[in-house]
Order: sequence, then C-alpha cells, then structure tokens
Amino acid sequence: MKTLNKILLVAFLGCLLHQVSYAQLNPSRVNASDSRDLHGVINPLEATQTWAFVHPNQLQFWNSEMRTGGTSWGMLSRSPQRMRAREARRDATPDYTFTLITNGMSVVNVGEPVNFSGGGRVIEVTYTFPAVLQVSDNNGAILKSFEISSEENVRTATIHPTLLNDVALGVRSTVIPVASGFNANNIEAVTANMDAYLARIEFNTYFDFVARAATIIGYGYGFPRLTYRPAIMEVGRRQRTQFPELNAKVDELKSAIDEYFSTPLNDDLMNRLIQLGEYFESNYDPENASNDVLQLYASNAAMAFLLGGNSDCAYRHYRVVSPTFGLLATFPAVFQDYYPDITDMHNLYRTRNDREVVDVPAATVSERTEMERKALEEMRQQQVAANQQELAARNITDVPGYVMTADGNKVEGNISIKFVEVTPTQIVDTDLARLVWVRGGRAQSFRPNAVSYIMADGKRFEPVTIPASVGMRALSALAGGSAANTFFMEVIYRNGNSTAFISPLNEMYFVKGGKDGRVIAYSAVLRGGREADRFFVDNCPELQTRVSAGEFTSSKESLISFIDALAGCTE
Repeated sequence: MKTLNKILLVAFLGCLLHQVSYAQLNPSRVNASDSRDLHGVINPLEATQTWAFVHPNQLQFWNSEMRTGGTSWGMLSRSPQRMRAREARRDATPDYTFTLITNGMSVVNVGEPVNFSGGGRVIEVTYTFPAVLQVSDNNGAILKSFEISSEENVRTATIHPTLLNDVALGVRSTVIPVASGFNANNIEAVTANMDAYLARIEFNTYFDFVARAATIIGYGYGFPRLTYRPAIMEVGRRQRTQFPELNAKVDELKSAIDEYFSTPLNDDLMNRLIQLGEYFESNYDPENASNDVLQLYASNAAMAFLLGGNSDCAYRHYRVVSPTFGLLATFPAVFQDYYPDITDMHNLYRTRNDREVVDVPAATVSERTEMERKALEEMRQQQVAANQQELAARNITDVPGYVMTADGNKVEGNISIKFVEVTPTQIVDTDLARLVWVRGGRAQSFRPNAVSYIMADGKRFEPVTIPASVGMRALSALAGGSAANTFFMEVIYRNGNSTAFISPLNEMYFVKGGKDGRVIAYSAVLRGGREADRFFVDNCPELQTRVSAGEFTSSKESLISFIDALAGCTE
C-alpha cells in the first residue's frame, strides 16, 4: 500500500505545497461568466458561410433502409452542434464539406458459442472498422483529416439475446451487459440470421462514429454550448476583507474564465490560466488541509488547469476535493460535465495546424477514475505476485542435494525445506524451518535433531538452537517441554568455531560461536542489553567496546567482519 499511496502523491509534480493557516473561509460557488458558449478551436465558421456533413448510407451489412434498434436514417444524420454557419442546400457547393469516409466493418472472426455466466450461450465477434473524417473546401481541396478508427484497431462485440431489440438503442456500446445468453433451442437460429446481428453491430459502431465526427466538427468549426455556466469557489462575503491577495487571485481567475468564454482560445490566455492554477495549487496541502481550504484552492486549481489545457493536473485536484462536496453540490457537476468536452477541445486546439490527426476521445471523469482504480489494482496484484515470488525464493523446493544425518548417514535426493508460507493462510504451519524432505527412491523427512547438515542448491543448512528467554524457560519447564527452539538456517560464513547464519524464516542474522558456542541474534549484539552483555562477558569483552563504538552495522559484510573479530578473540 505504501507504493500505491506514493504513486498518488507523485501526481502533484513540480509543485511546492504548503499548508495555509486560514480561519474559516466559508467558500461559496460563483459563476465566473454568464456565458456557456465557446469558439471552435480550429476555424469557427461564421453565419455567411455554408457547410455540409456527408456520410455513407450503406455499409457492409447495414443500409439506411433498415430500422435498426428503432432508429431511422434521419436520426443518424443529426447535425453537428451549434454551427453558426448555414447548412448548404443539396444543389449548392458548400464552403466546407465534412465527409465521414468508411466502408464499414471487416469481420476478423465470429467465435463459436460460449457459455455465459448468466446462463445460455453468447457469441463473440472481432472486427475492424476504419473511419476517417475529411475536411475539404469549396474547390475540393483536402484541408484536414481526422482518423477516428484505424485498421489496426481490433474491436470486440457480443451477440446476445437483446442485441436486435429496439430498446437496446439506449446503450449503443457493442458490448452490452446482459442477464443471460441464448438457449440451446435458438442458438442455431442466431447463426442462420448472422447477417442481421452483424448489421446491428456495424450500426452501433457507425452511430458512435457519426456522433464523434459531429463532435469534432462542432468543437473545431462551430460555436459549442456547454450545459452549465463555469463555476469556481470564492471566499464567503464576511471573510473577504481578511484575504486581499486570495480575493485578487479569485477575481483574476473570474476575469480569465470570462475571457475564455468570450474570445477565441489562444496560448496567452491558456498560460495565464495555468499560472493561476499553480497559485491555487501551491497554497494548500492535500493531506492536511481543511475542507474549506480544499474547496476553495483545489476547486479553483482544478478549473484553472482544465481551462488552461492541463487536464491531468485538473483531474488530480478534482480527485482531492470531490469527497468534500455533498451529493447536490454544483461544482462537481460542472467540472464533470466540462472535463471531457474541454479536454477534447484542447486536443483539437493543439493539433489545429496538423493536416492529419489521430483522434483520441477524452475520457470522462468517471471513466478516468475507473481506469485509475484498475491500474492501482493491477499494481497491487503485481506487488502481491512479486511478494509471493520473493517468499517462494526463500523456500528450498525440489533441488538436488543431500542430508547428512546425525548418525553420519548421507541421504541423497531432491531436497525441500519450507521456511515461509507463500500465500496467506489461517492455519499455522508448525513445521516451517523444522522439517526437511528428501525425495529420491522414496520420500524421507528429518527433524532438526536428526540432522547434522544439509546441502541443497549450493547452500549449506544446519540446525540452530535459539535459547528461549527466562520467562519462556519457566513456562516451558512447567509444561514439560523444551526450553529452546531449533530451526534450519543457512550458513553464510564460518571462521573457526564462529559462524554466521541467516534464517530464511524471518531473514534475521544469527551468530554462533565464542567459547560456549552460544547462539545470539546479530541484531541483539548491535542493540546491546543483558543478552549481549552475557555473550561478550563469556566470550570477548574487548569486542563489546568496538560494537558500542559503532564499528559494526547490520549489513552482511559487517556481520562477516564481526565473525572474524569474534574468531580472533577466542583463538
């Protein structure tokens, strides 16, 4: 989770955030402009000009005579929104012609019926559907083209029981959630009537392409109107005199937004809006700010960045502030309505001088939130998989080697020692690090008290007994049990009678050696305390001074140096 939280914080790139110590700001929503109308960002056509929108009335499987999903050809031929120019008569040559060029869908594959989770069977269809919107002048010269869908874009659709229903028009997506599939009696009829289903899939996709083309035309060459007036947040009336600089910035933002809705888009205006966004951004801490501060600063930063052309930063600030608003609050509704439209317009503005443009429709706020959720979930799953892989690497699983028993017998075969659980479980495995399996001619298992050492995967493992604490020894004696725990550990270094171990069970280092061969955790050696004091008194008092002086660290290399020093002390 630390990794995921860090990713969310890194989103505020290049910003120096600090907490503003303000009293109650009592922010309130205000309209930054009385207008909802914008100028097309490519070449807004005026009332003296004419235009035509042309798109085919017949494709591979569909034609305009079909009543598909209750939709007539007239409904499909809707005009782009808010064109100030006049639509040309059929017998006249328009000043601008917008032509949607496509031959329809090319079926890649019609799959076999597959069982559907809700019952019955469905059929999946993969297909391509190239489509280009071409802009030409009254001489037929091509001015610009927008690739709405490429031939490389392979799409998937599902043939299901409601695909041909008139009521299905309300959901034009070709993959429509359904409760059940076809039953065994009518799946053959579906196959026999396949062209009708393919015609509906083709129409659904075509309907979206026509709508997308109309959006491009309206945003690029018309005067589009948004649903809401632009909203920002200002300081409550009674508190305004307390914050002159803040009020001045809010007024500056109002003025810039009013200009945004009254004049054609330009780089200077966008830069001023970005600078205002940076001001509001730099004056709040997303983790510690009050709701009042968030609503005023994050909301205004979100709107300023959005209109300034930085939809990524706008979205991040909106994500910070959105939980502070109630269900009926106006600002979230305005921002969510603006987000895809303004982002689309800015994308068109950036490519206004390009003759060929690959169209990428902007995601809505909810779509982007869902994409973020899926991305974070995928990262979480990857982290889980990486953690499991790391845990699995600590276990010894079916590797060639042998066990040398306490009786001096050598038992060869594939060695397995389980040190950790790879997947979480509610059952405690008491055999972790306490059991070795040898699988050769027959499977054999050995406990630590029956083993001298193990060789597996080029590593040496030995049974190591860790003394229990005084309290644990008393409890163990009362229970009639052993006063110590013995585990298999990997030998990482040995010098004389002094040995360094690592326990794959918990990745801790242990030291065994000195005059009495006592085992102590290396962390206890460095930390000091009664256990360490007894160890040094019995084995090497002068070494304790070097440890206390900080000569040794917790690294593996330093542990090896400590073993050498301990071995030298006890010689």
